Amino acid sequence: MGRFLLRRLILLPVILVLLNFLGFCYAALAIQVHRAQSPYGAQEETTPQVIAQYRDYARGLLRFDLGSLPVGTHSPIGAFVAQGLGASVGLFGLAFLLSLLVGLPLGRAAIQLDPPRTRPWLTGLATAGLAMPGFYIGTLLVSLLLMQVSEANSNPALPVSGFGWDLHLILPLVALTIRPAVQIAQVTASLLSEELGRRYVTAARSFGLTWRMILREKALKNILAPLFLSISSAFRLSVAELILVEYLFDWPGIGRMLARTLVPPSTVGPRGLLDVGVYFLWPPLMAALLPLFGLLFYLVDTLASALARRVDPRLGAPEEVTYG
Repeated sequence: MGRFLLRRLILLPVILVLLNFLGFCYAALAIQVHRAQSPYGAQEETTPQVIAQYRDYARGLLRFDLGSLPVGTHSPIGAFVAQGLGASVGLFGLAFLLSLLVGLPLGRAAIQLDPPRTRPWLTGLATAGLAMPGFYIGTLLVSLLLMQVSEANSNPALPVSGFGWDLHLILPLVALTIRPAVQIAQVTASLLSEELGRRYVTAARSFGLTWRMILREKALKNILAPLFLSISSAFRLSVAELILVEYLFDWPGIGRMLARTLVPPSTVGPRGLLDVGVYFLWPPLMAALLPLFGLLFYLVDTLASALARRVDPRLGAPEEVTYG
């Protein structure tokens, strides 16, 4: 376990620096292509100049300066990203906690014990839930609310955009909760039904142990390692959905920032980049956001792998082999 965590810790700075470099260079090169295709732009910059830009940017990083936002805002990117990070962590933390609180009991309830198998209703629920990503669910909810408003000539029952730790949370939470909750339920039920079909369970039942005792003392412990890894997979997919859901509901988090950095402006003109796409392909902002998402994925994967190795020592057994 110690060697595993040490390797992960050593690799982390390398990965973050690489993501920072790739994010900056991608944005700098892509904006050149975008400007070259616009009648208001011109091909003025070349790849060597992009490398020179990154070198100047890297000097600022050594002074803990992430740069400033473009077009006269002059706000520090560090403060801007920190504010968005708080909004994203709050929304995503609540959504994923709700996914666990719904998905784990739902997976347990979907198990038929004698004989052990998954109840048929979970198959239909999982098919529907996994086929609808968060962005689709959010779009569907917004469309339904707007249809209600147009028919009744009234205000929507729930806010469809904006920030707030009140009713503004409901639609983004629903959009981010359904798919991971169903995925966690499906994985939990599949692992439990397979585990309860093993021979030691049959032997335990012959000695008079109840299903509840077998579940609590053996089966649940034995599925923890693959369950942790499956939950981390659901987490990573939910982070990807967070970008689109925040963009859809205009939630001011780092997901919306990244979306606005990647989505081209919807109008073209002398003030197009300023009015609609102020963050579009801004290299310092892309260079700050990409390592942040990479760090989140890396930490979650490391935590899940460490927990899996903790509950199932066989996963780390090759590390403990010594010779001589």
